[in-house]
Amino acid sequence: MKLPRTLKIRDRKLGKEKAHGLAHAPDLIEVDPSQNTRERLDTVVHEALHLLLPSEPEVRIIGLANRLSDLLWRDRWRRVEF
Repeated sequence: MKLPRTLKIRDRKLGKEKAHGLAHAPDLIEVDPSQNTRERLDTVVHEALHLLLPSEPEVRIIGLANRLSDLLWRDRWRRVEF
């Protein structure tokens, strides 16, 4: 499996899809901008894992995303708006 060099993140309201985020192969992540900073971190990690590990089941992705986003949050990683 060839991994994308970079992943792109696009903000888009996903109310119609009833999702916090969506992963589009090979390299696009869409994130609902209505989330708070902590939720957004988890969503970005979750959707990135879908692109990087496409054969992993959803339950495994959820567990990995929760652990990784929790680690990053505890290490004080935060989104900065410019």
